[in-house]
Amino acid sequence: MVVSSKFDDVKALIKRHRIVNSILSEEIATEGPVHALSIVAKTPAQWKEMELTGNGKVVIDKSPNCRGGDGSLPSK
Repeated sequence: MVVSSKFDDVKALIKRHRIVNSILSEEIATEGPVHALSIVAKTPAQWKEMELTGNGKVVIDKSPNCRGGDGSLPSK
């Protein structure tokens, strides 16, 4: 979960994800490849709305299980 006012003018989720990925790019490059990264990118106003609709609690959906879409995982 990333909450930032930098997302105020960025409506497209893919653009928000690219911002987060660019910030993490050096760490990813030095620490090795990342198999999967789940990003929830919200503005402060969106976060506040989530708090209000959840009565003070924010619930973030669980990321789906990896299906090995790139073919790197063994067949079941």
